[in-house]
Amino acid sequence: MRSSDRAFSVQLLLCFVQSALERIDAKLHYTDKGDEKQLTITFEPAILTEVGGKKKKTVLLLEDRDEMAWLIGNFLADEYTVMQVKSVQHAFEEIHRSSPSLFLVDMTMYANAESVFMEYISKNRSLLSKTAFIPMLTWKVSSSIQRELILWSDSYIVLPYDILFLREVVHNAIYGKYQVKQIYMEDLGDLAGQIVCNTPEQADFIRKMLQVIEQNLNQEELGSTLIADRMAMSPRQFYRKFKEISDVAPGDLIKSYRMEKAARLLLNNDMSIQDVITDVGIASRSYFYKEFTRRFGMTPKDYREQHTK
Repeated sequence: MRSSDRAFSVQLLLCFVQSALERIDAKLHYTDKGDEKQLTITFEPAILTEVGGKKKKTVLLLEDRDEMAWLIGNFLADEYTVMQVKSVQHAFEEIHRSSPSLFLVDMTMYANAESVFMEYISKNRSLLSKTAFIPMLTWKVSSSIQRELILWSDSYIVLPYDILFLREVVHNAIYGKYQVKQIYMEDLGDLAGQIVCNTPEQADFIRKMLQVIEQNLNQEELGSTLIADRMAMSPRQFYRKFKEISDVAPGDLIKSYRMEKAARLLLNNDMSIQDVITDVGIASRSYFYKEFTRRFGMTPKDYREQHTK
């Protein structure tokens, strides 16, 4: 066992003991008088509390270790209802069904399969726009994955050192001031970082907009007017809402979307380059080559050869 694993196990055990004693209103006292050593546990009188009052918010915990689920449940039981799931698939099914206040994830589960977890995160960003997200990180999670998780989370803790502060972190994530969030869209490439939403409504707007773009990408006339029409709003209303979340021009966003989609299609050797150009709604081959080369630093042909070896 690694020394770090051993240290974590010891600290986890101490947390178990401390949490258990707190839950039963007990105090631990140890005395050492030479040959006589005595450990005493004193139980305080039980205090009955009235059932009822404000309904507790739900914390969805993705955790496959029952001992950790027990510990976290004890930490949060006074203020929250903790619901445990043991797979990311079940987690997002539950988020879709009940919209819990917080999604808490022990990333130790995915130390050797981070890509699986991140794939679910990428596909379900819209669900997390209405549910606070806190990953519990460990040294076993790669630094690149940690950076991405921190970017998209409401807060985070590092195990085992921050576990004692879990209550405060959870409280701030649920009740604290709504934090500005970037909307992750791999289809936009580097433009994704320039779209910032302050409300769930703004997040829903950009996702609906990108859905319209995808559905109409092969139309050369795709632009603000067409998108606004498909979203049942006036061009002026559409432009105003869009400018609330980004300084990028809608036309630049559409062009970026087309180039990113083209790059992915080029990885399919069964498609000709002309088929790719047609699929992304560009009529001029020379224009496509110019914009693609400007974005990726190489021609479409070179890009395909370099990425499909």
